[in-house]
Amino acid sequence: MKRLWLLSLIAIPFLVVRSEEPVPQGFEHWTTASLSHLNETLNAEAKTDPHHFAVKQLSEFPNENFLLVHREADGQPELHET
Repeated sequence: MKRLWLLSLIAIPFLVVRSEEPVPQGFEHWTTASLSHLNETLNAEAKTDPHHFAVKQLSEFPNENFLLVHREADGQPELHET
C-alpha cells in the first residue's frame, strides 16, 4: 500500500503538465485577453473613422474568413452581395 501511495505522489505532477505538442496546422486560438486588446485598438480607430467603424481580419482560410468588427456609433449598413 505504501508503494502505491508513493507511486501516486510521483505520478500526479506528470498528469498536470501541459502538452508541448505544436498547434495543428490550420488551427487558430484567440484568448480573451488578445481579443480584448484588439478591441481596444479597434475602438480607438473607430472613434477617428468618419463612419465610426473599424475592422481587423483575424485569419483567412480557404472557405472562411474571421473578422473582428467594432462600431462606435450608428453607421452606414453593410451590403454583402455574395
